[in-house]
Amino acid sequence: MKRQILLAVLLLISTVYSVNAQKVVSGVKLNNTLVVEGNDLVLNGAGTREKMWIDLYVGSLYLPKKSSNAADIMGSADAAAIKLDIVSGMITSEKMINAVNEGFENATGGKTAPLKAKIEKFK
Repeated sequence: MKRQILLAVLLLISTVYSVNAQKVVSGVKLNNTLVVEGNDLVLNGAGTREKMWIDLYVGSLYLPKKSSNAADIMGSADAAAIKLDIVSGMITSEKMINAVNEGFENATGGKTAPLKAKIEKFK
């Protein structure tokens, strides 16, 4: 189930972000490394979610090692982290939850029922 949630989130990111190798994205300074539950991760890429020319948030993907192979990233059982930095005051909790719901719906082809409990925990 963890892999399915990670796959759904990675698919969401791949549809809304353009990869940006800079360490500062839309004014957000990104760490080159991140430690999550004892796992050392490196910044793999980041991008900005925009709507009507307004930057909404910056998403960054951290992996054990850099990779440009989406299939390998999504198929990996290794630790990974996605960090979202909200850069717009237009983002509310309700809007973010709606975006997460829409992303999981799109990523799973509307088949979120088996993941419902995990999606709720994620939100």
